[in-house]
Amino acid sequence: MTQSENIKRKSVGGALSYSLRTGLVYVIALIATGILSAWLTPAEFGVFFIVTAIITFFTFLSDVGLAAALVQKKTEPSLTELRTTFTVQQLLALIIFGLVIALTPVWRSQMKLNQDGLWLLYALGFSFFLASLKTIPSILLERELNFARLAVPQVVEQLVYYLVVVWLAYHHFGVTSFTGGVLVRGVIGVIMMYSLKRWSMGLALNRAALKGLLTFGVKFQANDFLARLKDDLYFIILAKFMPVTYMGYLGWAKRWSLFPYQFSVQNIIAVTFPTFARVQQDKAMISRGLEVSVYFISLIIFPILAGMMVLALPITIAIPAYQKWQPALPALYFFCLNIALAAVANPFISALNAMGQINATLRLMIAMTLGTWLLTPIMVRYFDFVGVAILSSLVAAGSLVGYRIIKQKLSVRLWPQVALPLSLSLVTGVTLWLYQQLTPVNLTHLGLQLVLGSLIHLGGWWFWGRRRLAANLNLILPPGKLNSWLKKV
Repeated sequence: MTQSENIKRKSVGGALSYSLRTGLVYVIALIATGILSAWLTPAEFGVFFIVTAIITFFTFLSDVGLAAALVQKKTEPSLTELRTTFTVQQLLALIIFGLVIALTPVWRSQMKLNQDGLWLLYALGFSFFLASLKTIPSILLERELNFARLAVPQVVEQLVYYLVVVWLAYHHFGVTSFTGGVLVRGVIGVIMMYSLKRWSMGLALNRAALKGLLTFGVKFQANDFLARLKDDLYFIILAKFMPVTYMGYLGWAKRWSLFPYQFSVQNIIAVTFPTFARVQQDKAMISRGLEVSVYFISLIIFPILAGMMVLALPITIAIPAYQKWQPALPALYFFCLNIALAAVANPFISALNAMGQINATLRLMIAMTLGTWLLTPIMVRYFDFVGVAILSSLVAAGSLVGYRIIKQKLSVRLWPQVALPLSLSLVTGVTLWLYQQLTPVNLTHLGLQLVLGSLIHLGGWWFWGRRRLAANLNLILPPGKLNSWLKKV
């Protein structure tokens, strides 16, 4: 077995295990968010959204790209490199936590955070320090392509987090529900990670090791920083000019639209980035891996987004506790469009990073960030808070430039991978919309729509897509696994 074949075997096995385990997390998160949507107000969601954006923006300081550089590194990292990365991260994490506390007057006056919001902010700042303790074990597991183990801490800590948040929300703790969940999650995550992967922890600050890692890391982190400017700092500034309830609508809509992206795209990229980095010279393998990745992402994400867009309104009508979210639905529709475009484009951008083509993705991110900031005042003026979601979908369309860039380096085809998933999702969505025009809105008909939509979509795959699906599964599963099924169909 060649090195590329061995890496493929390990990455595919890891991807399946990783996806199944993290899939459980997203099911739990989906249920928990549904419950919290009924119990919490838009304003409480808004506080959580603002505080999360603040902390996420600060995370770009966490490792100046050192973690990504260690994963992308062709040779095995030395203990000195690991300890240098660990030391730098601890210093930066402590600085960030200190900044979060020192800027309390700003959070009070400019972000309009009350005491509950501030405690949540402090908890997230402290959990950021805890998360930095897990970085080196995570890097080592990624380099080993041991994604099954990597998923275990994520599953456990998220399960504990949502159990705590839902329990506290049920007892009317409001925003403080998130504070308790964040603290418990942070501690559990560190314990779980070190129980699965130990390393020779220590402090070091080697200039040569740091310089070598920063060559790639700084550019990679510049990409991340621009993403923070485009998303998190963007929402922080918006919070100064928009009512917290509007921020709650945006946060709620964005959170729901992200679920299918996190389950499909993030899972796949978490596997393909370290895998492609290990086989940078094997362009044929990367090309085929990209096509299969985009195919399965489209297969999963398009029907979910279509169903979400079509069923959102009747759900908020049929369930009285959800009626307060109806003003957020237009934003949800455009965020879903944004996610559909990003889901197709981001695997190509990630592959470029894995191949070391960081300059190309950096230029693309600069253009997208400038577009977001320059056009926001116009969009908000004419479309209020929904303009933010409309603009996000327009900017996401620009990310497809990543496909054009990678086409110059690899032989990759996009349309054959997305054509059938997109077509079937559109047909299913339109059919359900027509059904809604002829029937009353209640839970019974919502259930019937789920059944009808599933039958139409699965039927379409059976008639037009089963052979292609089986062929793609044969590429990633052990040889001969699907041969008997292929003969039958």
